Amino acid sequence: MLEVLQTSVDSALAEYVLHFWNRAKGNVPGLLSVPYLDILEDGGVLLTWDREAHHFDVEIAVGRPLEFFYRNRITSDVWEAECAPFAPLSEEVLTALNAFRIVR
Repeated sequence: MLEVLQTSVDSALAEYVLHFWNRAKGNVPGLLSVPYLDILEDGGVLLTWDREAHHFDVEIAVGRPLEFFYRNRITSDVWEAECAPFAPLSEEVLTALNAFRIVR
């Protein structure tokens, strides 16, 4: 992920993405699986996790709030949320991320 960021986006955006990634890893017990990373046409970055019933993504762009989307394919639970780039992550976001931790 770091290599893609260093070669594909400007340094301010790379810093935002890495800051989010470090907060996410630091708040999930154990290891958090590495997300898919896509560079968006508008210059932002989309991080996506998919595992079994769970889908979670976060769109990150300079000057905009983080945009979260979660869907559970079994229960049809869907939600969206936003937060400032350096604000604490909500319990809802942390609960979603827990579905993607690596259990050994």
